[in-house]
Amino acid sequence: MWSNFQEAGARRLLLCRVLEARSLLRYVVRAVPGADITVIRLRAPLPVLHARIRAREAGRDPQWYLDASTYLAEKMDRFPVEDYLIDNLDRPAQDVAGEALRLAGWLP
Repeated sequence: MWSNFQEAGARRLLLCRVLEARSLLRYVVRAVPGADITVIRLRAPLPVLHARIRAREAGRDPQWYLDASTYLAEKMDRFPVEDYLIDNLDRPAQDVAGEALRLAGWLP
């Protein structure tokens, strides 16, 4: 798929996903040959994550997401895989995105 985007003129790819181990980047490397990969983690305190999940999943059972976020937050704190860490607590999404783009070298 990346080759199609390149042919259309794309020079950059922003991929949002959970990355539990840096070794999993091998799939991205295969899919996007020659990529200069920067991993940026967004972090918020677990109670904030849980509150955001409960708000997002209003009317549905959020338990799976709550359990997954607890597991992943603890694992990512113990075994960091990121190049950069951005605290994402009480900040406008535009500010967080701008910081991520600057850290990736896409903005001055």
